[in-house]
Amino acid sequence: MPLNWGWCVGPVWRRVTGFSACPQCSPDWASSPSPSSKVLDPGSQHRGILDTHIPPPSVGHQHASPASSPTTILPTMAEDSVLAPKFAPFIGMAGIAAAMIFGCIGAAYGTAKSGIGIAGCLIPVVMSGIIAVYSLVISVLIAQDLVPPGAGSNYSLFNGFMHLACGLSVGFTGLAAGYTIGIVGDKGVRSYMEQSRIFVGMVLILIFGEVLGLYGLIVALILNTKSKG
Repeated sequence: MPLNWGWCVGPVWRRVTGFSACPQCSPDWASSPSPSSKVLDPGSQHRGILDTHIPPPSVGHQHASPASSPTTILPTMAEDSVLAPKFAPFIGMAGIAAAMIFGCIGAAYGTAKSGIGIAGCLIPVVMSGIIAVYSLVISVLIAQDLVPPGAGSNYSLFNGFMHLACGLSVGFTGLAAGYTIGIVGDKGVRSYMEQSRIFVGMVLILIFGEVLGLYGLIVALILNTKSKG
């Protein structure tokens, strides 16, 4: 059955299909092989339109945008869980405990040790009590920054370790200062009762022992400021 193509382009038709004339002009169209049979024949010397390889269109394939891709959301959630875990506030609480425990141990030892020779001087006892105030100040500052774990919590490991460093610095320096004040206060007051000229030297030693706790307080305040960004 001859095909009615409805158009004739002359040389272009011969170049594409290999026929000498278009189907409307050639009388032997019915006896000529169809273009499809010439194309499907692997030994044919003429190639038609159907012989060209057209890759199948990709139906339904769309590139997902980075904003809607789940692979860009999951790493962010994982990163948030790593940087701000639920146990991060526990590290900050450990800093509070370290500040109060070690600072109060130093203050208590200094007060008890120097209180034995309290008959002539109350300076070592007062200096020992100030050490506990240093620890109290740092503990209150850390407690104000603590945030309970939750969906909107931004208390990270950085904040926790900074607060732990604050507590350890003021706690251990307070312990050292309290031990120094206790020993110097005990021996110094006893010696002062025997020889009054050592009073100035005793007070200077007590001041330098107290400064140890003050150093820890200064470092703890700087670390607490850094933890706030």
